[in-house]
Amino acid sequence: MPSASENEPQVESESRRTNRFRPTHIVAVSLLLVAVIWLRHESPASSEMLLAAEAAAAAGDFRTAHQLANDVLEQEPENARALLVVAKCLDAGNLPAEAVELLSGLAFGQPPYSVEAACLAGDILFLRLYRPFEAEALYRQALKDAPSSIEANGRMSILCGVSGQWWQQ
Repeated sequence: MPSASENEPQVESESRRTNRFRPTHIVAVSLLLVAVIWLRHESPASSEMLLAAEAAAAAGDFRTAHQLANDVLEQEPENARALLVVAKCLDAGNLPAEAVELLSGLAFGQPPYSVEAACLAGDILFLRLYRPFEAEALYRQALKDAPSSIEANGRMSILCGVSGQWWQQ
């Protein structure tokens, strides 16, 4: 009859075998990561439409920009670039509250779009809706996501300076 000490190495080696990653596990996880990354990329057609939408917005043609961005959102409802274009169009169309509401749906912690969204929403709140405390929270969120962001640092500096909080910069 084997003693307990003879069984211990066998139990230990079995636990080592079950804790190791098998090549099939590594391949499966790798394929899953590739699939997630692939699904997050924009299609070439939507990328072209977004470039056209951004160019139209920059040229002041907000109706065209809004339509192109909405076309992208029909295919990809969570496309951050398209949501930013729509928010800019809403703000330009004198619908700042709707623009801020749309921007609040973007996930924070995913630069560069989360930083741009927070800065845009902060600008609308501060400059158009005159709500500096809410704007400050968004600028701080942008700085949390990207501490070296020139836009977020500049806007926070202006807000603190204008509101008399220059020591908090």
